Amino acid sequence: APSPAAADGLREAAEHARALARAHAWLAHGDVGDDEHPARVDTKEFIEGFCRDLGRALLSGELRPIALIAKAESHTLDSERGVHLGLALNELVTNALKSAFPDNGAGTVRVRFAREGDDFVLSVSDDGIGMAADDARPQPPAERRLPKGTGLGTRLLQGLAAQLRGTLSRQGGNGAGTSAELRFPAAEPGR
Repeated sequence: APSPAAADGLREAAEHARALARAHAWLAHGDVGDDEHPARVDTKEFIEGFCRDLGRALLSGELRPIALIAKAESHTLDSERGVHLGLALNELVTNALKSAFPDNGAGTVRVRFAREGDDFVLSVSDDGIGMAADDARPQPPAERRLPKGTGLGTRLLQGLAAQLRGTLSRQGGNGAGTSAELRFPAAEPGR
């Protein structure tokens, strides 16, 4: 790359490509479908296993005192929504592991997936340093959205939420950790 900024952009794009490969590798373990009956994935097995693999990939070889704890209810998703969920999960967990605990700080990242009424909810929270003050200002619930234009990861998360017909929100403040929530309809599109 001709400049440090271009090199950073390429590194970030490569990490997103690795995330897509991780999600597809996990989903390859699921039921094989056909055009009439698409492949299915069990959310408990997928999310908890994916988080184990992600923790090993991002924390192995480092003596960082960070715990990654994943708890997921067992539901079935079609593989297309599973890919979108896996990419969002990868981005949110990676952001927490890389940003919440600077200077080898200790902490915990918690992942939760559950059905709440008509929606599935994926939440990723940490007890780290929290978001910058500008990102954590109080907002009405309907306006709690990820800031626009802050990078490829943010645009990816916004696009994944839209593809799932859902919403993405993030809360937190300086020193209070960060919590992100992806909420999307449990009903499959067209049903």
